[in-house]
Amino acid sequence: LGYNPYRWEKAVEDQRLKAARQQHSYELHLIAEEATRRFFRLACAQGMLDMCERNKQTADTLYAIAKEKASIAMVTLAELRSLELQRLNASNALFTAINEEQIAREALLSYLGSNHTSQFSTLNSQFKSLRVPDNPKPLEITADVALQMAKTNNPVYQHQKVALLEASHQQQKAEKEKGVNVGLDVNVGFQQVGSNLGEAYRHQQFYMVGAVSVSIPLMDHGAAKKRYEAATAWTAREASALDEVERALCEDVLTTLDNLRSHQQLLEHTAQAVTMADEVFELNAENYANGICDINTYSLAQSRRDNAYNQHLTALEKYWTTYYHLLTLTQHE
Repeated sequence: LGYNPYRWEKAVEDQRLKAARQQHSYELHLIAEEATRRFFRLACAQGMLDMCERNKQTADTLYAIAKEKASIAMVTLAELRSLELQRLNASNALFTAINEEQIAREALLSYLGSNHTSQFSTLNSQFKSLRVPDNPKPLEITADVALQMAKTNNPVYQHQKVALLEASHQQQKAEKEKGVNVGLDVNVGFQQVGSNLGEAYRHQQFYMVGAVSVSIPLMDHGAAKKRYEAATAWTAREASALDEVERALCEDVLTTLDNLRSHQQLLEHTAQAVTMADEVFELNAENYANGICDINTYSLAQSRRDNAYNQHLTALEKYWTTYYHLLTLTQHE
């Protein structure tokens, strides 16, 4: 009495359908997120390759100038050997950057599924020089809204809600089974009557048979009580699991929002550092070529420029991957 299985089945099936839809949408966003990650990995590899090519060109130029100065004893042997070593290191770094760029390119092409030769050639030509998009406008979304959108769109959270509904269903069923159980059986149909098969189809009689059963448990040795306790424990376990999923999801959303803000600030600062480092390096390279500064000052300026450029590329990749991860969590358009 007081138990309607159809109402529970409808609620569970509706939640299961919603979870399935969110699972499909979430997996599509994960595919886009992975493609984005590989895209910016290739973009950063190309940026590193450009920097190594510039370093190689500069090292070759300064080494050629130093060789001419060495012929008239204006450059010491130690400085010449230092520039030769720097030129060799630039060549090795360029070789490594070429391999890294090729690996990143093939990883992206493979993920995009370019198996045909013509399609591979087209995409490969398009990926020769990727253009990193400008910084998007800041997402006009608060932490509370992001959390609500994440819970609505996260398939793990939705599937866990299905599990909790099923557990609650079994808990109510076990609770009602402890009391009076009333069963209603109704059989409605047509009955064929005749001495042969033809007459049986021509003479049909309508019938309706009903039966009502009442079951009152007098003594079940605690079986129904144990089933109810087990169902209650199952419901509590599923509710606790739902809380844990919600906690982990909230932590992921809040951490992603904080990282996005910090990466955006770091991206702006590293862009300024790259501009300043380029100016300092060009000035020191010119001064060294004119004999105003020594090789140590030039090498330090180059090291600082390389460090600034590496930090900018790292911040660029982290910013965009974090940005698209937030879009995956919230499915924000």
